[in-house]
Amino acid sequence: MPLAPEISVIQENGNIRVSWIYPEPFPDAEGYIYNEGTHEDEWVEGYIAYDSQMVKQDNHILLDCDEVFDAEATAVTDDLISLDDWVFVKAEGVFSWGASWALSVDISGFTGDYYVRVHHVLDEYGETVLIVSTDKDSSFMTYDARDMVSGSEDTQSRVYKVWLE
Repeated sequence: MPLAPEISVIQENGNIRVSWIYPEPFPDAEGYIYNEGTHEDEWVEGYIAYDSQMVKQDNHILLDCDEVFDAEATAVTDDLISLDDWVFVKAEGVFSWGASWALSVDISGFTGDYYVRVHHVLDEYGETVLIVSTDKDSSFMTYDARDMVSGSEDTQSRVYKVWLE
């Protein structure tokens, strides 16, 4: 579906200037669906367990788990994304103690539209999980494909980039 432009009307010194503003495509030309703050409006809070939260920061999405075993915080794309022309969904970020993480999900066999979710789970492993799913609101245990990394009981994970290749 083509993106609908917005109209900008500015009056300066008795002159009226009208211009068309086209929104950035999503995913953008490089495949990014989140890149250090860009496309943040496309992401919403997903599944939350206990008093955890997803907070949008200037250059990352913070997944902050309450300090309760099995707490979860999730960021999810607000709308479905077509995966027809892509091979991987990838994400990068850091745990609050500074260790970086990278995740990659092979979607080469996927056709149609899916949500992309990033979960952080406070369990014995402190996992951050990248998920592709037709379900928007479930825990990290519901997925069509996923990849995960452990952060040793860390309560926070920061997501800096999520993209399609």
